[in-house]
Amino acid sequence: MKLLIISNPVAGKNSKNKTKKAASYLSSRGADVSVEHTSFRGNATNIAAEAYARGFDKIAVVAGDGTINEIINGIVGIDIALGIIPAGTTNVFAKEVGVPDNLYKACDIILGGKERRISLGVINGSYFMLMASAGFDAEVVNSIDLKLKARTGKFAYIASAFRVSARYDFPSMSIIIDQKEKYEGCLVVVSNVRYYAGKFVMAPYASTDDKFLDVCIFTKSGKRQLARYLWGLLTKSHHKYKDVIYIKAKQIRIFSERRIKVQVDGDPFCELPVDISVVPKILRVCCP
Repeated sequence: MKLLIISNPVAGKNSKNKTKKAASYLSSRGADVSVEHTSFRGNATNIAAEAYARGFDKIAVVAGDGTINEIINGIVGIDIALGIIPAGTTNVFAKEVGVPDNLYKACDIILGGKERRISLGVINGSYFMLMASAGFDAEVVNSIDLKLKARTGKFAYIASAFRVSARYDFPSMSIIIDQKEKYEGCLVVVSNVRYYAGKFVMAPYASTDDKFLDVCIFTKSGKRQLARYLWGLLTKSHHKYKDVIYIKAKQIRIFSERRIKVQVDGDPFCELPVDISVVPKILRVCCP
């Protein structure tokens, strides 16, 4: 097996050390391993896009969800499989597909040869594997102190949430589902997976194996309602609230008269409007 490891040296803690250990272990098990480190945002997309032409059979990523997002945007449509060695802040995608945090077990999955094809979301022409959202959480992501994130990980999101909540006015947006139903809300999360921001379950019925995305529309605005929605997320009951719309869809359009931030897979992406859809079974992933 000719294997390319793409590593984000600033992902999580000890990413560089994990990369060295992974490369050594995979080589000892017979893989022909090369390592490339990303040096700027978007770099992983270019590295991944060239991997097949360079003769690699698989890509192994030592990084978090943001770097994985970059890589899938480089390999969609190319006949190459993706393996994951979790090294980020939350590692949501690894949890979703069943890859453990243990480095050596993750490497064994890459070597084991088992694969599955998963579905991806598309937002304004860019692929995502986890979720896209507009509203409060996107504002939090866009306001992250990157230096603090590098030092403290998840704490940087909490700090950003407190800062944003002090000034955020919860503007309304419109959501059109499958070119038919229209809804209004102040926060919208479009999920391809169950998990959100770590171990929280945002979309309990989502699956990377189906032909749909799961949409959570939070309709009420204000800090008190936000706290209530957060409690619902913590207790896995938010999708049962009468003022939360939970629906499966193939096409979603979100727009607003206000400037509202959008985040994708935990990173800043754009402002509304956005068009979102799903592409079934398009990505090869190494799984248990």
